[in-house]
Amino acid sequence: MQKILNKLTDKKYRRYLAAVLCVLVLALLFIPDNKETKTETEEQKPKLTEAYSYVAETEERLEKLISEIEGAGDTEIMLAFEGTEEYIYSTDISSNSANSDGKRSEQLDTKLVTVGGSSDKRALLSKITVPKITGALIVCSGADTPAIKERVLKAASAALDLPTSKICVENRR
Repeated sequence: MQKILNKLTDKKYRRYLAAVLCVLVLALLFIPDNKETKTETEEQKPKLTEAYSYVAETEERLEKLISEIEGAGDTEIMLAFEGTEEYIYSTDISSNSANSDGKRSEQLDTKLVTVGGSSDKRALLSKITVPKITGALIVCSGADTPAIKERVLKAASAALDLPTSKICVENRR
């Protein structure tokens, strides 16, 4: 124990110990935390389930609305869709043109617009497009009456912005 205390009082060993401690502290500060990195990349990735949840929510809302139409009764809806959610990022386009020997040339440069500091740069999200609904099947208990079937068809066409030829309304058994 006395040997260690003697070495700690020696100036040369104190400097050496201080340098080792500084290196350890700096290493701890600059080692990235894997949990934060995984969370950021998972948030930035589009998920296939988001497209399905969008369609499921639309089906539920439309079911609720159509079942409120007088005479429609119990309603069930299935929507057909195409694609998934699409993430569109902002870009900066710059052009350079030059004239040489009577010939004109133009060069376009496209770069992603990023936001955040130097350690937290991310591409700027410009727009998210949702899946396109391409058709609908509506089964309701009041569809045996032509007038109610027509009202359900028109309501679904207006709500989904689809032509009536893409919507099928059938009677529930």
